[in-house]
Amino acid sequence: MPLTEPLTTEDLDQIGCSFSQQPLEKAAELIDAVDRGLLADLADSGYALVLAAELNEREGDLETAQLLAERAVGAYRAHDDSDYGYAQAFRGRLLLQLGREDGAMAEWTALRPMLSEDYDIVCYLTEALEEAGRAEIAEQWLSEALPVALQRQHELEFRRGEPAYARAAEVASMLVRQRYRLRRDLDLPHDEHDRLYDPKEKWPQP
Repeated sequence: MPLTEPLTTEDLDQIGCSFSQQPLEKAAELIDAVDRGLLADLADSGYALVLAAELNEREGDLETAQLLAERAVGAYRAHDDSDYGYAQAFRGRLLLQLGREDGAMAEWTALRPMLSEDYDIVCYLTEALEEAGRAEIAEQWLSEALPVALQRQHELEFRRGEPAYARAAEVASMLVRQRYRLRRDLDLPHDEHDRLYDPKEKWPQP
């Protein structure tokens, strides 16, 4: 049934958290909302397209899901929204499932420079690489990003209590934890950066 009222961010959150009995119809509804501008906040276009892509993936239509994920990345960028990391990492995963390994690695490699700057990218990219059976590459990338993140945190030490320092510390902490877990799973020996991990913390999920 065609939408008559704009979808809000809360509506999209509910769709993302619920299990649809008719996923392809719900995906079509989301695409229609984007195409007809029926979103309360047009900046949510990327979010709606990602949800539609996930619904199509669930139903096994990987080609459509991949195209929607590509549209989602473009929509995020069109609205100057930096929160496109999940969509791009997800698109890489879909490309890999479609047998397009070079395309998948290109998507993930494009996100690599952001590992030392963005907490969410650390999570998204590590998860994507692990699911693709490339934990060794994930460990290498995290190992190269961690010193950069630690240096940024050190340079902002004089601004403790400010958002910039908090963000830098958060990214460095996530890199330490994800890297430690990967190295443990890969049976790699502890090094100086592994000692930064707090053993009293719960193991982070991949």
